[in-house]
Amino acid sequence: MAGIHEGVRAYVEPRESDKSLAARTRATIARTFETLAGKAEEPLRELIAGRGASEGPPLDDLATLSSVAAGDAELASAVALNEAQWRHYLVMIPSMNVARKEVRALLASRLTDVYAEGYDLTGRYYTGTGPASVVEDLACRRACEVFGARFANVQPLSGAPANVAVYMALLREGLSEFRVDREGNRTPTENYEAHPADRVLALGLSDGGHLTHGLFLNFSARFFDFRHYGTTEDGWVDYDRMEEMAREMKPRLILVGASAYPRDYDYARVRRLCDSLEPRAYLMVDMAHYAGLVAAGLLRNPLAEGADVCTFTTHKTLGGPRGAVILTNDEELHGRIRTALFPGLQGGAHFNNIAAIAWILGFARTEEFRALQERIRDDAKALAEGLRKRGIRLSSGGTDTHLILIDLRGQGFTYGSKGKEMNGRQASECLERSGLIINRNAVPRDSRKPWVTSGIRMGTNVLAARGMGPEEMDQVADLIRRALDGGGDPDVEAAVRSEVLALTDRFPITI
Repeated sequence: MAGIHEGVRAYVEPRESDKSLAARTRATIARTFETLAGKAEEPLRELIAGRGASEGPPLDDLATLSSVAAGDAELASAVALNEAQWRHYLVMIPSMNVARKEVRALLASRLTDVYAEGYDLTGRYYTGTGPASVVEDLACRRACEVFGARFANVQPLSGAPANVAVYMALLREGLSEFRVDREGNRTPTENYEAHPADRVLALGLSDGGHLTHGLFLNFSARFFDFRHYGTTEDGWVDYDRMEEMAREMKPRLILVGASAYPRDYDYARVRRLCDSLEPRAYLMVDMAHYAGLVAAGLLRNPLAEGADVCTFTTHKTLGGPRGAVILTNDEELHGRIRTALFPGLQGGAHFNNIAAIAWILGFARTEEFRALQERIRDDAKALAEGLRKRGIRLSSGGTDTHLILIDLRGQGFTYGSKGKEMNGRQASECLERSGLIINRNAVPRDSRKPWVTSGIRMGTNVLAARGMGPEEMDQVADLIRRALDGGGDPDVEAAVRSEVLALTDRFPITI
């Protein structure tokens, strides 16, 4: 076993706690590892031993596309357009970030070919999965280290399945007391008394909540009884209303977190509220958007302030692959969540994705990562200030995170020759034609439909990854204002787009 990195060798060393089946499994995997280390050719042998590191780029994007184009030019064309967009437009959607080449290289590794169900080195339903199991354990251990958790599950395929698994583990499914339609009208549900679902209190979608937090079309509202608190007139979470609703409806779980709320949360207050209820309510935090800022210590850590369970996605601020993690400090809840995810919801894990998660969580322990997260936050504050300076009102007046939300109503922006008030869809399309990729988004008390909306949402993840700072944020704020003032004018959009292209040339994506 001398030819294997010592950290990997430790996984197959005999343990006193092993039962006979686990001991035999560990011995078999040890023999496999030893055989592979002895058979591998250079430079693979050096890498297995923990040597052979190189500073060179792990992949060449254009060479990969050229190889694809040799057999599928149509597909390569579409992917090349996406590559060009990332290079030459300013992507500012808060859900997006730039995955580093190491992340993308791991996604393309042969771990994508591994299929295995179950958990842990000695708990798989398939043999030959020892290396993949080591990778998963590394990801779990690093998640616990970065976020101060006792237990982690890295198998959720994305944020929605992570939330599903938690609901399945903590809540009783059944019928909601009311059916809610698109307009918010409530109709009593037949047979509710015989099959009541556990109640959940979460932030409403138009106030920034996520579709898995009880949207009437989503699984969450179909199997559990979701009710929603909102925000105040100035855009902050209305904790007083949350408390009133909780004491009235006695939720089994209170959910904190959102996809379009720009402020940090008072977890300690919600924890006290959960503990004051009879029966005690679980506190779940969905920190998908701002997990990177939490990892860097720039926002409050929900687990440190009493959350029972946290879920987060591994792209967005973290900058990793598309995946998700579930954290808890409660061993019993951890076991229930594991079972809910597999076999309750998913089959085999995606080990190439888990390897990329392990890498980004390893990177999250570095000063370089913290500096990047600080730039994301500082850029967001500078962009918010630049927009305010130009007379654009922001939801809640600013941001604590990477995210900025703008309610377009009453701000004087018009669209087209008829001079009607600009909506979120028109604004997002106008900005895209100008080289700025943001997204339309519902805002508190939005009267427009979700396909249209009255607001727009933007973030600074990719701008920070490009190396932009406060000066560039002021320029971006000016470009946004000019594009919106143009109201769809092609000449204005062309002029803004020209400046965007010059800016992206100055700050290329290099990671």
